[in-house]
Amino acid sequence: MEERKGFGSNFGFLMAAIGSAVGLGNIWGFPNKMGANGGFTFLIIYLILAACCGFIVMMGELALGRKTGRGAIGAYKILSRKFKWLGWLGVLSAFLILGFYCALGGYCLKYVTLNVGNLFRAGFGTGTLDGAGVFDALMANQGECVIYGLIFVAITMIIVMGGVGGGIEKVCSVGMPALFVMLVICIIRSCTLDGAVEGLKYMFVPGWAWPTVIKEAPNFFSVVSTAGGQMFFSLSLGMAAMITYGSYMDKKKNLQKNA
Repeated sequence: MEERKGFGSNFGFLMAAIGSAVGLGNIWGFPNKMGANGGFTFLIIYLILAACCGFIVMMGELALGRKTGRGAIGAYKILSRKFKWLGWLGVLSAFLILGFYCALGGYCLKYVTLNVGNLFRAGFGTGTLDGAGVFDALMANQGECVIYGLIFVAITMIIVMGGVGGGIEKVCSVGMPALFVMLVICIIRSCTLDGAVEGLKYMFVPGWAWPTVIKEAPNFFSVVSTAGGQMFFSLSLGMAAMITYGSYMDKKKNLQKNA
């Protein structure tokens, strides 16, 4: 079997894998779920599930992809023809996720356009950008939603057409460090806002005492379920991504270290 041209460096693979996990949807969805499910309680359950379950599943998906050298469908087919449908299910999950990413990505492109227009006084910006106002205006114009969504898809296609090394790796190697810098700026800015101390307490102070765990059991199990779902989404598990990335991994690289 001809060896596939994969990632040019271990750093490039890590940035691409992290980019698949720490995406816009995760940054947007995680705080919302954490805030609605007990703050610190949700966070600690999420971390435990990620360490005990997510790591193992990710190792398995990367190993399956690297061993077979195929995408999700081909990998499961080689494993067993009876499990080929699992590969199709993973691909379907990715397409469903793409659906809301198109809308969310289009909204972000619109917001960037307004910011750039205002920065350079190009005539298509606004003096003061209000997130809710921009969103409501965009939702009221369905044609504009479609256009920006298609632009987002086109940009994604161009990157993917560049291949693993020439497209995805290059973009993620620059984009992920840039995203990290922006997140640090956002965190610092958030800590200066009114109510920041109360928010930090809610995030990092346990919400339940051990004597009340049994009493809060129904709500506790709901939090565990939500944290588990978020863990699979955050780590891009069960959606063909890690299997596909694993198929491009160098077989000499340390799989556990990368996972």
